[in-house]
Amino acid sequence: MRIRTILCPIDFSNLSAREIQSAAAVGRAFGARLVLHHNRMAIAPGLARAWDWETTPRSERLDESEAERRMAAALEAVPAGIAVEGVISAGPVGLVVQTLAEQLPADLIVIGSHGWSTPEHASVTERVIAQAPCPVLTLHEGGERPLLLGSEPGSPRPRAVVATDLSPVAGHALEYAYALARALPLHLDLLHVLPGGRQRSAAAENDAREQLEAAVPGDLTSRVVTSVRYGEPTTEILAYLADMRPEFAVLGEHARDIVRRLFTRDTTRAIVHAASCPVWIVPARAAV
Repeated sequence: MRIRTILCPIDFSNLSAREIQSAAAVGRAFGARLVLHHNRMAIAPGLARAWDWETTPRSERLDESEAERRMAAALEAVPAGIAVEGVISAGPVGLVVQTLAEQLPADLIVIGSHGWSTPEHASVTERVIAQAPCPVLTLHEGGERPLLLGSEPGSPRPRAVVATDLSPVAGHALEYAYALARALPLHLDLLHVLPGGRQRSAAAENDAREQLEAAVPGDLTSRVVTSVRYGEPTTEILAYLADMRPEFAVLGEHARDIVRRLFTRDTTRAIVHAASCPVWIVPARAAV
């Protein structure tokens, strides 16, 4: 696995410091360059309403000199030894992030989440996940910690939880997680959630465990454990993350049409907006 360029959109909110710290940890681990990006149309507290660009009063937008001052401070906050540059833009935020990721090209996007899309707030993170040409590492605003990847002295080898529904998309995310484990290296927890209820099938549980164990590559057997839980997937995954406190979680992203993106909330997006740890999203189109 090679991660050479990391794109990190920041809005200069309190969450930006954790985004930069997380992006720097990945950059240090892979020897990648870091590109900090700020779009001047962002409205506090986050990268807000793309559809309001034309109607947002100019007084509510960050002026160019102030954006440059804050970007300079953000660049100074990046640890020494990591190649970093800053980009300032203006325009519809989601589209700009997607275009910049394609032009660099970015191997990873690190972005914070300020919450679900509402009539007052368009979640840029949701749009980036849906359209990004590469994996996306997300940090929820209410999360507990940034990604460190064992960079602190005396810290244990990092652990990641890979939630899988055993579908082809989830299998793609598994392969990406295995590549991460070989590169970093990591301990991995493979988690599958079966439907809950009073009627639990021992045969279904055994089948799920066998599928999980069969999916583990021979060179990683000493660093991978498997677990099967019962219940509603989002609830059980979040509970597992709270119990295990991993460095991050890895999930696949199922392709969805525009109607489903607007009116449904799938498991991946629910985890992104609620997990205490960073969440690494691997879209089906992302190369492993």
